[in-house]
Amino acid sequence: MTKTITLQARRGLTLVELMISVSIMVFIFSTMAYLIFMTGRNFLIMHSQVASQTRATMAMERCSNLLRSAAYFKLDDADTSTAALLSRVQFAVPSSTDYTTLKWGEVVFDTSKASQTNGRGGTVKVFMDSTKVATGTPDYSFPDIEKFSVQWNSPTWLTLNTSYIYHGFSLADQDKDNNGIPDFYLSGKFVTDIIAKNHPTGTGVADYGQTTTTIASL
Repeated sequence: MTKTITLQARRGLTLVELMISVSIMVFIFSTMAYLIFMTGRNFLIMHSQVASQTRATMAMERCSNLLRSAAYFKLDDADTSTAALLSRVQFAVPSSTDYTTLKWGEVVFDTSKASQTNGRGGTVKVFMDSTKVATGTPDYSFPDIEKFSVQWNSPTWLTLNTSYIYHGFSLADQDKDNNGIPDFYLSGKFVTDIIAKNHPTGTGVADYGQTTTTIASL
């Protein structure tokens, strides 16, 4: 008895089908890789923005509370005009034991290379003794602040401006001013008015009447 075995040929992939399949897989994996990359990038961007905003908030809150407890303000010896925004200002704090005795401190925005960790911005330094500004260690220090400036309004009224990084995603690939910094490195800003409240009476522009006039003009 003879048994007949029939072999059936199995059809495989043609070269064209293989190329199409590989192309689809490459497209899918490329899309996934791009999405993963953008997710990680946006996470880092948001993290740096939150960190910058937190540092600016801390600097603004500390400086605001300290300057509001001052008797009055004066320009640093290096500044001769109140027309421009200032990078430093001196403040007088009454002694806790003798209200008529004033101790001078200073707020300084240091933009030297030594104060920068990312090549931008600077460090807000607070000295409770203004004689130690040049050589001493600050009592409070807030590094990596994008911008910090003081607007002089009167010996009892200042306006503080503190900036932080704000990332605009739509501007990620633009540099319209050609400064080498992408335009998504924008700045948000905290602005607050400071009224020096602890005035010794009978001291000219630093008396309570000056504060009353200042508050009325706000």
